[in-house]
Amino acid sequence: MKALRYIDAILLMGLSIASIVITVCDYFDLFQSVSVFSNPNYLAILLVLLSVVGLHLGVAHMERLTFHDSLEGGTRRILDGFHTTATALIKGVHGANVRVFKDAGEQEHYLAQRLRDARIEICDLSWKEKLSRESALAHRIKAHRVFEAALAKAAERIPYREVYVFSDDRRRDKFRRRLDENIAGYSCRYFPDPGPVPRLQFVVIDREEVVFASSAYPCLCAIAQAELAQIFQSYFEAIWAAATPLKEANEVFEEEVRKVLTNDKTVGGDQS
Repeated sequence: MKALRYIDAILLMGLSIASIVITVCDYFDLFQSVSVFSNPNYLAILLVLLSVVGLHLGVAHMERLTFHDSLEGGTRRILDGFHTTATALIKGVHGANVRVFKDAGEQEHYLAQRLRDARIEICDLSWKEKLSRESALAHRIKAHRVFEAALAKAAERIPYREVYVFSDDRRRDKFRRRLDENIAGYSCRYFPDPGPVPRLQFVVIDREEVVFASSAYPCLCAIAQAELAQIFQSYFEAIWAAATPLKEANEVFEEEVRKVLTNDKTVGGDQS
């Protein structure tokens, strides 16, 4: 194709030059002094001109087809790339199953069901600074009992890890119940006083779902999405590593338990 393009350009240039020369010579009657041009063969000249024009049109048509194929292929590659990227994004968004709850009671009933269905592990942060006033309402107390019963059953089957901040005596009461149950699958740690930094409270279930467990949030929801759950799981692991152990399976750290249960008023956190 490149060779034809060069030939086409040379022929067009030669044709243009020849046309100019012939026009000038004809205008000044220069052909009369040259015997070979005294009786020109116009048919032959016409055929040569038509041949050159035909070759030029043929080369131009082939170049147009090549450009069209190249453009179509490039467009297809762009669209394929866009489709692949869009599909990946859509799958990522589509993979997130979001459930919104009308109130904390409904959320605790949902959590209880998810604890009963859990297969791998449950990671729970009970450390938000202040307890909700709604937690003292009758329907919340009933829902929390259902949740705690499911918690105890889950800890008999799979690991349940919880991190506390004992900013409220109700958390100590909860911790005492866990000690009385003495379930091997339940482990917990605490922070004596993590300071005034706001603490996000959530439960990670089976490393695939995050439940934001506080009625203080503007939206009570659970999000089942593997990548998001891995982020919160990693965050929980960092918190767990920095916290002080209270109970690890069957081992109870009596000195730390004594500090927590004697309540020196220097500890600080929340539950939902």
